[in-house]
Formats: sequence, C-alpha cells, structure tokens
Amino acid sequence: MSEVIKSRQNQKILNAIASLKNDDSLFMVEGFHAVEMAKEANLLKEIYSTKEIEHGKTPLYLVTPEIIDKMSSHKNPEPIVAICYKKEEKPLTSDKVLYLEKVQDPGNMGALLRCALAFGFKDVIYTADSSDPYRHKALQASQGSIFKLNLIKGKSIDELKENGYQIIGTSLRKAVNLSECPKLNDKFVLLLGNEGQGLKEETLDKTDLNIKI
Repeated sequence: MSEVIKSRQNQKILNAIASLKNDDSLFMVEGFHAVEMAKEANLLKEIYSTKEIEHGKTPLYLVTPEIIDKMSSHKNPEPIVAICYKKEEKPLTSDKVLYLEKVQDPGNMGALLRCALAFGFKDVIYTADSSDPYRHKALQASQGSIFKLNLIKGKSIDELKENGYQIIGTSLRKAVNLSECPKLNDKFVLLLGNEGQGLKEETLDKTDLNIKI
C-alpha cells in the first residue's frame, strides 16, 4: 500500500530533497515519460505522485500538488517525480566514442547526448570539469538519451590511444575540412570541446586528426 504524505515539511520529503544535494549517486526525473524510462532502465529508487500508478516494487508516495511543486524544478510540473540511481559506468562497448571536454552548459550537454544517440554512439565520455549530464536542464535537453547511453566520467585520452582508438579532434589547428576528411579508422574517438575555448592545447597535442567545418 502506498504511503500518503500531505505536508511539505514531512521529514520524508525533506530527506528526499537533501539526498539529492548530498548523495552524488542519485538524481531526479520529472514527468510520466521520464519516470517510465527510468523504470525501464531499472534505476528507480522511489516515486512521488499525486495519484496511484503501477510501481512494482519501487516505493510510491502519494503526495499533494504542493509537495510536487516543492520537489520539482519546473514552474508547472507534471504531477510526478522520482528519485533515481545514476547508471553504473561500464567498459567501452563500441568502436566509436564521443568525448566531451569541459562542456559547460547543461543544455548543450543534453543536446550532445541526444545527438550522440541519434548518430549511433553508445559510449560517451565526459571530463570532470564538464556539466553534470544528470542535472535538470541536461536531462531535459537529452530527452531520455542518458538512459540508453553508457556515460563514463574522466577516462583519459592516453588510455583510449593505448586501446587502439584513433583520436579525432575538432579544431582549426592543422585541420582538414569535414568534406575532405579521409576515411576514419574502425575504432575512433570524436572530441568536442568547450563552447568558447574549444579543446585544450594539451588535448590537441594528442589527436591523430583534426576536423573543421
């Protein structure tokens, strides 16, 4: 039976909000579609909804719209949010990898993840100084792509080179036009850099080929 919570100051609600701030292994999704995708990915920890829904073994708390407003990042939220576990990082699963270096804007981060999935990438590496792909705006822009990608934080380019990946940079430095790009190796990593500064110089020193548009 689902537990009913009516107070915004209920300790369970306060603890849930605090856990998102203090536990880096958790994140929140909002809306029925996002909750369903998190369920399919087996990442749900607990659900907060204004109405009864099918929730399997995941704890469901029936709450008021005011509590959803308190927990949500939206101005006019759907009547459901869920706290989820972040996906476990897995070894690289494919021969083409997207590498994001110091991508700062969460909206850009989410859009790049969405594009990566659309172009058939399965693995995305992001540096520690990049925007967190689990932030609200990144999640919103990714349109659920995070649930279908293998996200890896901080793997080094040197390690990728040692594993036989061709390193492809995006830069004007010693670059070829995209239309003139030679055939890439079967295994490659595509590097995308910071919105304003591009890839770092020390990163470009490690590329095998640079491409420009």
